[in-house]
Amino acid sequence: YGPVTIRKMLTRSINVATAKLMNERVGIKRTVNMAESMGIKSPLAHVPSLALGSSTVNVLEITSAYGVWANQGLRAEPICIKYVLDREDNILEENLPNVKRVLEKNVAYLMTHIMKGVVDGGTGSKIRTYGFKRPAAGKTGTTNDYTDAWFIGYIPNLVTGVWVGFDDPESTKRTGSEAALP
Repeated sequence: YGPVTIRKMLTRSINVATAKLMNERVGIKRTVNMAESMGIKSPLAHVPSLALGSSTVNVLEITSAYGVWANQGLRAEPICIKYVLDREDNILEENLPNVKRVLEKNVAYLMTHIMKGVVDGGTGSKIRTYGFKRPAAGKTGTTNDYTDAWFIGYIPNLVTGVWVGFDDPESTKRTGSEAALP
């Protein structure tokens, strides 16, 4: 493709440009530090293919990390149970998320603007054929040999992550836009 914008790079999943951006401009250490600040707790290999998802991360971690963009740079630690009510709607137990700023608002805004391209004309555009009309951002993903397929999509303050794969690595024979996005 030659020189491409970051938006086109992510919209079309141009892997060579993505790897070059991280390796030649951003740096592996900086990328790992940012991922960790956004909630990735799994060990990340300090390798050139990191930008392409070569380290294993579970769907909760990656969905939570995308939540930083959806929440204008604020990281909210995931919680399983927000509150428990009794039959009269009295709160018996309440868990409030631990929230802290990990990105500037303008950085989160720009990333969301870029990721809207994925939904509005890129690898995630199939979502529009299912009747989803709201403004949204997201990213599809497919690992080597089609072992994992995923889609993380978001609107302000709401993120959804879908992973399709097997417990034992086996090919799904489908991409993220084919298997996870629907």
